Amino acid sequence: MDKALKIKELRQKTGMNRKEFCEYFHIPYRTVTEWERDGRHAPEYLIRLLEYYIRVEDIQKDSINGKGKSETITSSFLSQESRDEIKRFQRENESLYKILNKDMKKYFFEHFDINTLAKAMTHYCFRNGPVEDMHAEGKLGQEDMKTLNKYMVDRLGTLLSLVMDEEWAKLSCLHDAYAKYGHDWDDANIDYGEADWICKHQIESLKEELEKD
Repeated sequence: MDKALKIKELRQKTGMNRKEFCEYFHIPYRTVTEWERDGRHAPEYLIRLLEYYIRVEDIQKDSINGKGKSETITSSFLSQESRDEIKRFQRENESLYKILNKDMKKYFFEHFDINTLAKAMTHYCFRNGPVEDMHAEGKLGQEDMKTLNKYMVDRLGTLLSLVMDEEWAKLSCLHDAYAKYGHDWDDANIDYGEADWICKHQIESLKEELEKD
């Protein structure tokens, strides 16, 4: 099944119209519309995350009336029950996780592509959140988004390159130069939920491969 049909099928399973679905999952209406019309493709991990959440939480229009919205379409919308299930899965498959972690470290350094990683991290950090909402609401135009995306990719690419090249002196200097700003901002909320969920599916795939052998 292609991604456009899959998104529509998932929405229809909840019994929600497009507006209700977008409001519940905090996804811009324009984004879901483009996904369903095949104008843009939803990320594979996001489709799997939606599918998992709708199934596990049994999301139905009739059952959520009056209960408000989910928190967000990133890791923080995972319920505590879902998070606990993922943690149990990781404990039960600790040895496979160690294999995956070791293999991924080797793969990462052998196949590292700074451009692809910078763009992926821009999506993770920047898109599919408040900025995408502003874009969908017409507060940011397409050219604005291109400018912001390019700026973020360039800056994240530079930081990642400093880490990969072990340029600790330069990274430290950058830190010292900018650490004086942002004292009135909220502290970082470290949330492994999305990474844990994606990793769970990687481990399941690894188990399937091992069972074939």
